[in-house]
Amino acid sequence: MGLIDASNNETIFTFLSEFDPHSKDQTVIEVTFLATIFMLALVGNGMILVTLMRSKIWIATNYFIINLAGSNLIFALGIPFIAVTRVKEDWVFGDVACKLITYVEFVCGVSSIITMLAISVERYVCVCTYQNIKMSKTVAGYVIFMSWLMSLCCPVPIALTQTEKHIIMHNRTYVFCGVSWERSFNSGVYLTMMFVLFFVIPLLIISLNYYRIIKLVRNSALGDVSNNKKRIEKSQKRLLEMCISLVLAFVLMCLPFFILSLLGIYYNIITSSQFTATFILVLANTCINPIIYGFFNCTHPGNWFKCKEKECPQIT
Repeated sequence: MGLIDASNNETIFTFLSEFDPHSKDQTVIEVTFLATIFMLALVGNGMILVTLMRSKIWIATNYFIINLAGSNLIFALGIPFIAVTRVKEDWVFGDVACKLITYVEFVCGVSSIITMLAISVERYVCVCTYQNIKMSKTVAGYVIFMSWLMSLCCPVPIALTQTEKHIIMHNRTYVFCGVSWERSFNSGVYLTMMFVLFFVIPLLIISLNYYRIIKLVRNSALGDVSNNKKRIEKSQKRLLEMCISLVLAFVLMCLPFFILSLLGIYYNIITSSQFTATFILVLANTCINPIIYGFFNCTHPGNWFKCKEKECPQIT
């Protein structure tokens, strides 16, 4: 049973609130996944923060990793609200929480994507440039500041339009956290721009950077580069494998959500269950990243993407 908008007789998309008939098993599975992701995200990203703080290896990429772990932690804090909503069906946290939680989720998502982009650029500059330049902590700090500034500004329309909605049907009031776009505001253009700016373009740049690193590593292994480039050893190859794993995880977990969201905007053909399933995939990325870091750095947990001081002079 879909909710109908009396003003235009169209079905209303209820986001995380599921009012259509569905089995209890579906809800149990969803909540189990959400609880597992929540625990793994808290423990995994918490361990990253503790490990890097204790290692005292204050290099640019470690600052980016700390920033990424922090974004993942904040992003994961919204999971309990989603789980409760899936169980109770109605949104029970009020209008302020509806705006704030959705806005924070978007802010952390954008921050994470920009941070992954910054890591790929820093790695490319350090490994592939002729001067073997290393980004300084000061520059890394400016990059992180600008990434958060951009992350805070771009999703503002989401916060302004997200609102608690009440629909009365069949002698019952249905409450959900939905969106009310102004008629003068083209939501399709806005969300498409968000998709291009914070998914397509970063993915292209990240892929290009890691492709160049792959090419350099292969040439180094074949002895086709200068002695200066032959410094890329086994640790750099493991780094490369880790970077590729991060990008693949990012694409596989985020792309379905973006595609489904655009389908919802332009064609209004998605359901709450479909939306939740793709959003759970996005949330899973918060706990997958620490697993990838740990797998590729289990023997030297402090050397996250380490770029040796003697090899890469700093950009100040």
